[in-house]
Amino acid sequence: MNRTPLSIAIVLASLLECTEPEASGPPTLHVGVGACADCGMSVLEPAYAAAALFERDGRREHAVFDDVGCMRYWEAQLANARILEMWSGVVDAEGWVNVNAGHFVVGSDIRTPMDFHIVCCASSAAADELVHSRGGTCVSCVQVQPVLSQKTATGTPISVP
Repeated sequence: MNRTPLSIAIVLASLLECTEPEASGPPTLHVGVGACADCGMSVLEPAYAAAALFERDGRREHAVFDDVGCMRYWEAQLANARILEMWSGVVDAEGWVNVNAGHFVVGSDIRTPMDFHIVCCASSAAADELVHSRGGTCVSCVQVQPVLSQKTATGTPISVP
């Protein structure tokens, strides 16, 4: 009896079992365990955290950030990779929201881990209430990037003209 095909099948099956599943969806946030992919600080506050799923060299990976501002800087500097999805922690609920569905408030008096003063709400009503009570301006995630450029140029807290 030729055992070569059976041996090959066993080796292949064991290799498949050792393969990690491909990254998808938002990551599980382990508070205080992971470091921000941009600044290296610990991710301690889920409400201000952000995450991205990206593909590099045919492999999907997650990156986690302690502040939405860090994610946007990282995104601008990312080379040889393609961003597939991004999420933000929210101040009005638990868990992640896709950044395209989030309602961002910039320039409020809320201190975020890296002082970008960018927070995300899951609902527009919560974002409006936050602007009313703490100041700032509601923007989409796409509008957050130009706002970061203002802070970089001036070194002052973020505000939208």
